[in-house]
Amino acid sequence: MDTDAGLGPLVSAHRVDNRTRRQVGRVTTAVGVAAGALTLLLFLLPIDRALARLLGLVLGLGIAFLIIGITTLVKAFRGGRGERVDLHEHGIAYRTARGVRRWPWERITAIQVRETGTSNPLALKLGTDYWCAVEIEGRRRLVISGLTRDHHALVRAMAEHRHDVYVPDLPTALVRLRWCWLGIGIAFFVALAAAIVFLITHPDTEVSEQHGNITEYTKVPAISKDVQPYFYGGMIACIVLGFTGVRLYLHATRERR
Repeated sequence: MDTDAGLGPLVSAHRVDNRTRRQVGRVTTAVGVAAGALTLLLFLLPIDRALARLLGLVLGLGIAFLIIGITTLVKAFRGGRGERVDLHEHGIAYRTARGVRRWPWERITAIQVRETGTSNPLALKLGTDYWCAVEIEGRRRLVISGLTRDHHALVRAMAEHRHDVYVPDLPTALVRLRWCWLGIGIAFFVALAAAIVFLITHPDTEVSEQHGNITEYTKVPAISKDVQPYFYGGMIACIVLGFTGVRLYLHATRERR
């Protein structure tokens, strides 16, 4: 049976599915880059205001996909192909591309678990359906996600050894900051409303120029084409973040009861 210095025999090994993480990261990054590049390319062409709004929304979604993709790829790169958590009789070892860290049971000061209950395909692929933070001497050193093989069994085994610091239903900052989430949601909705009011009160105008007997009319948009991607991208961001803030507040309120 495998042993590790100071931790005793190996009980079980729990690999992290970084292959799935890399696949999701590549796809979401590619979608984000493609959406952004296509949107910026189309903005170089003469387009009407309605299409510009649609392209602004596409750009905002592309940026969101790009952020998710890059974050996921960074996690996969930092973990490496052999990332895993080894459960030993006297502690755990965390192996990544950067090396091995070993922690005996007495150094673990907190095991905090939160199950989101989210089971949509993206959450399962990203591993966000399950979350467990392991603190070593007061500092978070390890996060076990749904991508860790047999994560429930791993956490149960750790809880058996350190039941005194095990928190199975974590009262997270989500609950403590519930009013903050509501304020953030309202702030983004107010910003969205201000943007809508601006669009309503500042319609496109026509400027006429006289060239001899010919009058040329030129439509001048209220928002220049250079600013439109950022403006409409900001509107979609306000919608997403506004709903996110309100949803977090409602979720925190339910958890508090």
